[in-house]
Amino acid sequence: MSWKDRLKAKLGKKNLPTSSPTAAPPTSITSHARAVPDPATSPSSLPARLWNRAYDQAKTSNPSTVDAYEKILSIRLSEQDAGTSGLPQSADLASQQNEIAQDADQRRMQMQQLVQNGLHRTEKDTKVKQGMEGSLQAALAVKEVVDKAIQASPEAAVAWVGVCFALEILMNPLTQASSNREGIAYVVSRMDWYWNLSGMLLDENMSEGHPPGLRDELANIVTELYTKLLLYQMKSVCYYHRTRLSVFARDLIKLDNWDGELSDIQTAEAKVQEDSAHIGSAIREQTKQQERMQETSADNKCRADLRLTDPRDDKKRIEETKGGLLKDAYRWVLDNPDFRQWRDGPQNQLL
Repeated sequence: MSWKDRLKAKLGKKNLPTSSPTAAPPTSITSHARAVPDPATSPSSLPARLWNRAYDQAKTSNPSTVDAYEKILSIRLSEQDAGTSGLPQSADLASQQNEIAQDADQRRMQMQQLVQNGLHRTEKDTKVKQGMEGSLQAALAVKEVVDKAIQASPEAAVAWVGVCFALEILMNPLTQASSNREGIAYVVSRMDWYWNLSGMLLDENMSEGHPPGLRDELANIVTELYTKLLLYQMKSVCYYHRTRLSVFARDLIKLDNWDGELSDIQTAEAKVQEDSAHIGSAIREQTKQQERMQETSADNKCRADLRLTDPRDDKKRIEETKGGLLKDAYRWVLDNPDFRQWRDGPQNQLL
């Protein structure tokens, strides 16, 4: 099965449309670095927080790759303001200033603009490249997923910018190595699962009462996977624009080990699945222990309620407050000859 067929199969698109509704062109931001974030749309969801953490980890672990990637994004932001499309032939990343904000909220706004710009570009390209049926339908399938995701969660932009660039790669297959193209198809086809992964495993409401250490451990594992995914996307984008990179930059970024990079992602996926199973088992066992403790506590309370007073103390208290028993009320029975004969006779053993 080709990468295009596998991509369509993974996305569950058997009969894909040949066109999609026209997206409104993105509005321009006059000063990206000084954009004022909207608190109402600040990234507050768990997936958004983990993706932003992964992005920052990527910058720390592989600064040369992220810097080159952000310079490419900066050119796209500039062309958006200028009303142009496509990296100009004269674009030189070595002299390009990095316009991507360091503040997470400002960066998110820039990423949202880049996603909208990328979706709009894909819409235009599909009208030009009608002859590339397989690549076209695969790209449209991805566009549909991205479009819905970004509408539902604007804070998702940091995770989807690389996917928008991947649409260009899917529609221009001759520009990429086959191993990289296969990896892009794999990663892109699973992006929806990646995005929802943290929500499924780390739902804060479901995790109430469980030790935060378990959730933190799993969050770190998911973030590590997200970091690898982002770096793979970033390196793919840099490879797509490799002619703009200096020889020194290409050596730093190492744009040739696509099989190894994809294998690292799959290993990280397996680790998430394995560790989530172990942690899930630990959480279930802890839940059972908590239930047993609650049952034991309830049983102890019930028994305590039944033993609020000692019957012997009650007897003594009644005797003291009521003046004791009236001997004349029972003595005549005990002194009765018939009672004594019955009590002392052999027949009383039957009782």
